[in-house]
Amino acid sequence: MTDNNIWFESNPKIYKGLSNKACALMLPMFYSIDEENAVHKNQFRKTVTWIKDPRTLNIYWNELVDKEFLVHLKKKIWMVSPHICYKGSTSYSELLEKWNEACFATVS
Repeated sequence: MTDNNIWFESNPKIYKGLSNKACALMLPMFYSIDEENAVHKNQFRKTVTWIKDPRTLNIYWNELVDKEFLVHLKKKIWMVSPHICYKGSTSYSELLEKWNEACFATVS
């Protein structure tokens, strides 16, 4: 656990295959998640001020989706995989159940 009660996977093998910029998005994402591991894309965009063009953010965001670090929950809200990180206030098993439901749901 860290000071903010967030657990994250520090094993570098899990990030293998991600571009450097996609990896760089992960740390601010860890601190942007709520209790349900959800991240609001518009709020997150304001956090990563070093990416000026939203199209650039979308490229790396889509990479995180393709590599199953993120799954779409609802409009502009995404869930970070509990295999990667989660806040200690919610149990891992609850988040994993929600993650599995989101992965197998069809987003309209």
